[in-house]
This record gives sequence, structure tokens and C-alpha cells, in this order.
Amino acid sequence: MTKLASVLTAVVGLAAVTAGLMPAAAQPDAARYDPPLDIGVVLYDGAEPLDVFGPIEMWLNAGPGLIRVHLIADSVRPVALTTTSYPAEMAPKVEAQYSYDDAPPLDVIMVPGGIGTLREVENQRLLDFVAERAAEVQLTTSVCTGSAILAKAGVLDGLPATGNKAFFSYIAGFGPETEWVEEARWVDAGHVMTSSGVSAGIDMSLAVVARFFGRDAARMLAQATEYEWNEDAGRDPFVGNLDSAMPYLERLEAAVEESSGSGS
Repeated sequence: MTKLASVLTAVVGLAAVTAGLMPAAAQPDAARYDPPLDIGVVLYDGAEPLDVFGPIEMWLNAGPGLIRVHLIADSVRPVALTTTSYPAEMAPKVEAQYSYDDAPPLDVIMVPGGIGTLREVENQRLLDFVAERAAEVQLTTSVCTGSAILAKAGVLDGLPATGNKAFFSYIAGFGPETEWVEEARWVDAGHVMTSSGVSAGIDMSLAVVARFFGRDAARMLAQATEYEWNEDAGRDPFVGNLDSAMPYLERLEAAVEESSGSGS
């Protein structure tokens, strides 16, 4: 181990102790679990950057001894992350570490949303991977329109769930057997958590920390990252945005189809 790595490891360890991030046995309100917690984040072209990196930022700050994050895509390749207003061909790319075929065993899986959802809800290989891993992990999560992918994969059947408010009816259309909750920052359905749009994934990611390491640990992690955690899953400041983007859906679908056809 290099000197820098040794120092960083010491800093992470000190931060974990300071934040109260300790094994579940020492946290009375935490699930019984011995770290590290292995979290797999599913990537696809057109995933929303904050959907991906908001939760990752929180989880990585817990330290590698407590949480390990694995980036998974259809193959080991650069994956373009972008927003609805940013050209796909100019989008920054993130390297997936694993493919669906060689991804390691996971405790938690997270599916982000984004403009690429419009294409990925028809990607049977992705849907099969999500359904398979959801049946194995302790907790399945999604951010934003990622809940449309969970719904299409059958993961949300019979469960309450939420998603991005601006595209809410679009998302709900993939889960006729799902109890869709319009007003929620995130919804905890036991073995599945779904969040509202974009930044709501950060609130949900802290709820994941609270699940496995205790609420005090999540609060201190939010404090350490200078983030004001909305701890009340039912307090949704953006419910007024409900279906506000639906008039633009056809235009967005056409743009995604054109981008896919051009190989971008």
C-alpha cells in the first residue's frame, strides 16, 4: 500500500468512526449485516448523471470497508451519461467495470433513470438481468424513471412505488400491478426502494445507509457531505410537477430513437 493510500485509509476509518458508521450489530435500528455491503449500479447510455453519482457519492463516503460500489452495463465499455437537454454525442462517459454476465454477487442493486429509459424499457437483456438480480439481493432500488425499468421487469408487481414526477404517468404505464404513489420523495416497500426524480436518489441512498448501518450513521454522513437530508419519505416538495413533461414525451422518444439509430 502506498503512503497516500495508507493516509486515505486512515482518514476514511476516522470518518467512519466519527460518523458512527459501524457494523449493524452496534446500531440498534440497523438491519443485521456484516460489511462490506456490495452495491451494483446499473449503467446504460442516457442514464442521468446525478441519478448515478448522487447515491454513489454518499455510499463511497462510507468507506470501502463498509460499502463497495460496482458499475455494471451490458458490456465493459464507456457508457454515456447525459440529460434530456445535452447532446448524447457530447456526453461524458463512465467506464463500466462489469458486464451482466460477470457482475459479482450483490447485496443491493440500483437502477438509475434518465432519457435513456425510453429505450431501455425495451431492452430485454437488461430487464432479464434486473429481474434475476432483484430476486437475489437484499434490496433493489431505483432513481427517477428507473422505476419504469423495475416495473417492466416485474419487480414492482403488487408493491407501492414512485418515480420522477414530471414523467409520472409514463412510468406508471409500465406497472399496472403496482401501487403508484404520487406524493413521495421515496417509497420503502421492504425489499424494494424507489425514489422520485434525480436529486431524490440522494435522499433514498441515505435511507439505504440507514437501513444497513443505522439512522445516526446516515445523518452523520449527510452532515459530512454538507447535504440537507430530507428524512421524511412522504414529504415531496415537487409533487406539483406531476406529469409536467408529458407533452414533450413523443418528441423525446423520437430523439432517442434517432440517436439509437445513428449509433450515438
